[in-house]
Amino acid sequence: MLRLLNQFKRKQLKEGKIKSFLLYTVGEVFLVVIGILIALQIDNWNREKVEQEELKEYLIKVANNVSEDIVLASSNLQRRKELSEISKSTLLKIIMNGKMELSDIYRSNEIFVDFQFIPKKSGMESLTNAGFINELNQSGLDSLLFEYYLIVEDLDREERSFNGFIESMEAKAYAQNNFLPLYKEFLGVEPNTDELQMTVQKYFSSNSVQSSLMRSSGQLAILRLYEKLIKTEQLLREEINSKVKTE
Repeated sequence: MLRLLNQFKRKQLKEGKIKSFLLYTVGEVFLVVIGILIALQIDNWNREKVEQEELKEYLIKVANNVSEDIVLASSNLQRRKELSEISKSTLLKIIMNGKMELSDIYRSNEIFVDFQFIPKKSGMESLTNAGFINELNQSGLDSLLFEYYLIVEDLDREERSFNGFIESMEAKAYAQNNFLPLYKEFLGVEPNTDELQMTVQKYFSSNSVQSSLMRSSGQLAILRLYEKLIKTEQLLREEINSKVKTE
């Protein structure tokens, strides 16, 4: 085809038909430019398609991460609510001068258990490192992601503060109390009832234990953050599913 066109142009040039020659030359250039533009557009379409598929994969990974987070968050929320109720009932019994039992120690011992919330961030890190986070700017998904991980940071800070306080009170409780009478029965030694009762009363009279019970009974900030995180995760997962399906 090109050979025939070249022959035709040479013929026009030999016959002195300069105007026709120029028109055909311009036409050739125009066709070449159009071909290049079409090829570039097809390449852009293909690149955008690949990027959208990659974005979907990152968003699915984020959705999986937050789903795993919520399993742990829901468990911690339930355990913290139970701990709050145990602490309140134990404090009320102390305030009302109730006779504290050995079972009360075992029951309230949960106050010295650490709660860890370590979120999965691999999906969000991959999304950010790949530069796709910029594509979500000014969107509902962008604001939900920001809100979710802001709650995660607040929750981590509150958990660290709570655990740090409880750990310091636990150390004081062990320093202030002699727990040997409590372990006698585990060692096969019959415990002295009076000695055992005195140990129990001293345990619940110590400032460290009472302070721990008060801190554990009032966990509103942490409980609200867990509840807020769970609600935000539900909205975030719905938004991700919607975007993944429509892309």
